[in-house]
Amino acid sequence: MDKNLRPLEVDERIFTLRDCLDLLRRKWKWIVRSALIGAFFMFGSLILKSSRYVCVATFKEGGESEARGVSLNDMLGGLGGKSESKLMVYFKSQPVLKPLVQKMGLQARVKTEGRLVRYYRRIRDNFRSNASKLLQEADPFVFLDLVYEGEGGLSYFLCFSDETHFSLLDPSGKLVAESTLGQEIALPHLTMTLIKAPRQLRYRHRYPLTIAPWFDAVNEVSSHLQISPHKLHKTFFEFSFSYPDRHRGVEIVNAWMEEYRKYLKQNHDEVVQEQMAYLESRHDQLYDSLSIAFDQYAKQLSENLKTRGCIGVQEEMDQMLGPLHELSRKMLTIHIELSRFDQMEKGTQPLMLSNEGGIGPELAKISSEIQTLKQQRDLLLLSVPPSTVMAAQRIENLKEIRQRKEALEILQSQVESKSPLSVDLAFEADRALAHWAAALKSDETERRDFAHSLEQYIRILGMQESLLQDQLFRKDASSEELEGIDIDTARALVVDYHRRLSESESTIRHLELLRSELDQDDFEFHSLSAVLTDLTSQALIQRASQTMMKCKDEAHRSAKEEERWKGELAIQKKILGEHLMQLTKVEEVNSSLIQEKIAALKQATLDCISQQISALQSKGADLIKERRSSLLKEQELLREKMEQLKLEAAEIPQCWRQEKWLDMKVKFSAKLMEVLTELIETNTIGHNLYRVESKLLNVPIAPLLATCPRLYSKSALGAALGAFACCFCMLLSAIFRGFPSSYDKLKAMRFPLLGTLSSFSDGADLDALSVADLELLRRLVYFIKSSSHPHLVGLIAGQGPDYSFALAENLSKTSLRSLVLRCDFSRKYHQSSVPGLLQYLEGESLQLPIREGKGFDFVTSGGYSPYGNEWLQSKRFQELLEQVKPQYDCVLLLFRSELAAAESTTALSLCQQAIITVCHEPTPWLAPFFQRGATQFITSSKI
Repeated sequence: MDKNLRPLEVDERIFTLRDCLDLLRRKWKWIVRSALIGAFFMFGSLILKSSRYVCVATFKEGGESEARGVSLNDMLGGLGGKSESKLMVYFKSQPVLKPLVQKMGLQARVKTEGRLVRYYRRIRDNFRSNASKLLQEADPFVFLDLVYEGEGGLSYFLCFSDETHFSLLDPSGKLVAESTLGQEIALPHLTMTLIKAPRQLRYRHRYPLTIAPWFDAVNEVSSHLQISPHKLHKTFFEFSFSYPDRHRGVEIVNAWMEEYRKYLKQNHDEVVQEQMAYLESRHDQLYDSLSIAFDQYAKQLSENLKTRGCIGVQEEMDQMLGPLHELSRKMLTIHIELSRFDQMEKGTQPLMLSNEGGIGPELAKISSEIQTLKQQRDLLLLSVPPSTVMAAQRIENLKEIRQRKEALEILQSQVESKSPLSVDLAFEADRALAHWAAALKSDETERRDFAHSLEQYIRILGMQESLLQDQLFRKDASSEELEGIDIDTARALVVDYHRRLSESESTIRHLELLRSELDQDDFEFHSLSAVLTDLTSQALIQRASQTMMKCKDEAHRSAKEEERWKGELAIQKKILGEHLMQLTKVEEVNSSLIQEKIAALKQATLDCISQQISALQSKGADLIKERRSSLLKEQELLREKMEQLKLEAAEIPQCWRQEKWLDMKVKFSAKLMEVLTELIETNTIGHNLYRVESKLLNVPIAPLLATCPRLYSKSALGAALGAFACCFCMLLSAIFRGFPSSYDKLKAMRFPLLGTLSSFSDGADLDALSVADLELLRRLVYFIKSSSHPHLVGLIAGQGPDYSFALAENLSKTSLRSLVLRCDFSRKYHQSSVPGLLQYLEGESLQLPIREGKGFDFVTSGGYSPYGNEWLQSKRFQELLEQVKPQYDCVLLLFRSELAAAESTTALSLCQQAIITVCHEPTPWLAPFFQRGATQFITSSKI
């Protein structure tokens, strides 16, 4: 045995899928029998049932739950939920089914034919139904208005004297009542009406009549009803009711629906009565409580009129808290606007657009104008060529202006804070302000005038600073002759100079075109008269034109004259060309001057725009400053007024609490009364609507064909269930008892296997062994010879073949002398085996009856004994083993008991080596042998 293999526990159940398949393969006959039995029982149960027709109808359920849920939500503040439909419970309830059973007379049963005929009719009808054929119409007794409240059944006989008259007899044959069809029979405990009898009626024949208790009939009827919700809408339901008589089934379904509506009507009336009674009692209680609350409320209002002059706290709160809220809103608006001003001062933008406050529109207008001017400035900057003017002088001017502005701002802060003035104005332009500050007295008016002058002067310096910054950015300088010009004049001049520039460029192009065409032979000199209007040009053009005419006058000239005139014409063209060149240069100079004027005007325009932007920014800053000052003063006034209103409003909460408590009590009582009335009215309307809307949508139609019993498919299902039950039981039994072991399974579990022995190796008279059996015997010999000293080998054969003689003979052929002790006391024996081992152990034989075989000795068992296990554990048997071991090389002990028997376990303790024959025994039986060393297993089939 592999030492690394985990020991097999006795309680372990190990099996494989192949074990299950082998078990089912061995038990296939039982499975087939179970399948046939299941199919037979299924077919018998179906074929003996009475055929039934299924009546289908569609029912619409009303909307009671929705209406009721809305009212409940109104009262509880939306805590109500939508309830599930109780339709199925209602239809199968006793209040609905009991009147139905009594009305349709379903408690009565009349047997019109014998049992064999009834079974034959059922078998025939089921076969026809299975083949989808029409059945014969049912013709039963029909009862109506049968009322019986007893708990036990009643038995009577119906005996007809003609087609309409009949007698009601008790079980003893005594007359109970006589009646006719359609006439009511009234007994002390029974009332019924028979309205129809079969057409084939036997006169003077006693028909057994059974009256069942009403609850049995109710259970039977409800068991054949199926209710399922419609697939398309949840408030629609499909009813399926099966009944042997198709026309009677339709009547029962219609009556069922009518009884359900009656039940709803009755339930609705009872609920309405109870609700009205509760509402009246509740109204009285609420009226009493409401009267007390109204008295307290009236007293509270009267006190308010006397003390405060207001009829209620709400009016007083509106008069007092309204102005307080308005003041708070104004304070918030002021705070927001001041915060906006602070952000404007901290930010990079000098102005911020605001539509709130008094200066909002003005600031918006200033901001819009500044943006427009900045756009114009940017467009002009793109068209102005870069200048090479040095910017050192402008930087010094900008530095000087900033120093002057800083000194003046310090002086302004000293004037505003009324602190002593320390005048330090180093620039000559500010000397007048310095003398004024030195001569300034403590007069408030004089100080205010000085502060105003300082503010204006600082604003002018700021504008100069902005202008110099802009010029320093552009790196250009304005012409001195254009200083002081306004933006409108500059723009008009720019437009005029652009017009002149266009005219000059046009003239230049015209002159260049004339120069290029002057060298042509057919050039017309008269065309120059429209362009060159000066006297010199006109004289040259006149002379050239005359010469041209002479050249073309071929009739009045000679060849020499023609040559001389052509030379003269060339000279005149040259003179005109040079004249046109000079005119072109003059126009180019004129164009350059115009462009310089345009550039200077653009620079002047940029300066004007910068000045306007600075002026607008200063204007916006002044507006913000004035607005801030007025807002701070207004904020202080509003704060004082709010504190005063808060002190006066501190007494309102206590009055408000008392008034609200009384008002809430009055409103709650009135609301409670209103909700109760509305709830009861809503429930009443909901019940009524539910009753009205709950009705048949599609009425049932009598079906032509009975329900198909599906005999063959259900029989096949029964066969499958029977086979499954048999397989399940066998598998369950095998799991508890253990699956039979096989060679492959033991090999997979790593048992020490030597091979498989066939059943032909059983017995002593063996002529020849198969090659496989002989090979297995050789392995057994090799296993036995693995021990060099004399030893005992146990052959625990179990239910397998007896191969002890064949093994002993094989040992003899290897020169090993062996003795076979047959310890199979539980087996049947032959008389020839006496005397044997049993007689020696019992003392009947003094010498061991050893017999000779083919190269070996053996001792028979000597017969049957139920105490074989005890004999094996006896002292005499131990002495026998000690006696024979020195005489033989190998002693083979043969045991034929089951592996689970105690005798097989005892054999392990007697042997040094053991060979176990496994014949499909469960694996747990092999655990004691598997856990013991020096053990080998072989497999075989049962003998």
